[in-house]
Amino acid sequence: MLNSVLAIRGLDLNNDQRPTRDLRPSWNLDVVLRYITKALFEPLQLSSTRDLTRKTLFLLALATAQRIGEIQALSHRTSWQGQDLLVSYLPEFIATTDKDAYSTPRELHIKRLATVVGSKDVERPLCSVQVLCHYLHRMASATRHRNLFLAVKCSSRPMSKAAISFFFQDTIKSARASFPDSSCRKLKVRAHDIHGIAISMLM
Repeated sequence: MLNSVLAIRGLDLNNDQRPTRDLRPSWNLDVVLRYITKALFEPLQLSSTRDLTRKTLFLLALATAQRIGEIQALSHRTSWQGQDLLVSYLPEFIATTDKDAYSTPRELHIKRLATVVGSKDVERPLCSVQVLCHYLHRMASATRHRNLFLAVKCSSRPMSKAAISFFFQDTIKSARASFPDSSCRKLKVRAHDIHGIAISMLM
């Protein structure tokens, strides 16, 4: 789905005309995307495990439009469909949104950005497939936990929902600090904002 990022570059995602309370995120998606292509995160092989985790989490959330609880329940087992990556949930996971008439798809299809951008395009480091594959390689071990995302300070256990939420907010706040003139709005970061933006990109 990240190839949708190319289509929305320059689009004002905060253009919400509803007269009710302001639900628009106070942060700018393009600023965060620029931030995670900087030296802290690239090249991937030189990034710290913490920064690699932050980048992978953000891009995967954007690419899949999944909520924090769903991201936390993703399995580290992946498969390929051509150049695209298939990610699935742990077998026992049941989403809170599941109902008799609707159930969460068990498999998520992540498009490879390299199929729509050139090798030297500035968007190339935003390929969620490339970043996720690097993360899986970095965290690989014979005793690896089944969850896709592992705790940074103790890789033998899965990352908690609270930690995922913290990393989302930390990435957004750090991006804002790196580009202080990017917005004049008061910053109020909600991890759920990413889910809302990703859903709007699918529409």
